[in-house]
Amino acid sequence: AAFSGLNNLEELDLSNNSLQNFEYGVLEDLYFLKVLWLRENPWRCDYNIHYLFYWLKHHYNVHYNGLECKMPEEYKGWSVGKYVRSYYEECPKDKLPIYPETFDLDKDDEEWERHKEQTVQTVKKHGVIVTVIG
Repeated sequence: AAFSGLNNLEELDLSNNSLQNFEYGVLEDLYFLKVLWLRENPWRCDYNIHYLFYWLKHHYNVHYNGLECKMPEEYKGWSVGKYVRSYYEECPKDKLPIYPETFDLDKDDEEWERHKEQTVQTVKKHGVIVTVIG
């Protein structure tokens, strides 16, 4: 996996790459991740985006931003959370996989900006910049 061996990584900036989704399992070694920057990526809202969305929901202590659908056109501008919720709303209830019955809304921008300011003001650590080329 791309991030194996980075178990102690606390902040990861993947902004401004060409990421459309993450392959299943790619984030599993990031045990101590606290902040994940995802802005300015062309997120494709199809079934493959579900892994990232559910990983973030399961790792609720990770603050993230930038999960907005860029394609396909019918979902452009939607939050990834809204897309995933609409995906399951279309399924018959007896055919749904076992997922939480309710989905929290994505963190709003004000909350993210507050957290970002606190992080920048209080945390001065050496970091690792990872650029994903695909």
